[in-house]
Amino acid sequence: MRLCRQLARLASDAWEREVERRIVSMMPGEYGWQIEAPERAKITIADMPLALLVACNLARAEHRASGCPTAVKVKMNCGDGVLMGYCG
Repeated sequence: MRLCRQLARLASDAWEREVERRIVSMMPGEYGWQIEAPERAKITIADMPLALLVACNLARAEHRASGCPTAVKVKMNCGDGVLMGYCG
C-alpha cells in the first residue's frame, strides 16, 4: 500500500510539472473584489457573486484562447486561497 501511494505521488508530481496552468485570481480589495487575469488589466467589481461570474468567464475565455487548463483562485481575507471554476 505504501509503495502505491509513493508511485501515485511521483506520477502526480511529474504531471503537475508538465502541465501549464493559467490562474485567474480574485481577492478582496478596497472598493470590492479585484480580478487579475494573465495579460489583462486588473478589474474591480463591488459585488462578490458578480465578480466570481466575471472571473469564471475570464478563465473560460483564457482556456478557449490558449488551450491551457485554467482555474479561478479566490483569496480570502484570512490569506487562504480556494481554487474553483476549473476549465480544461
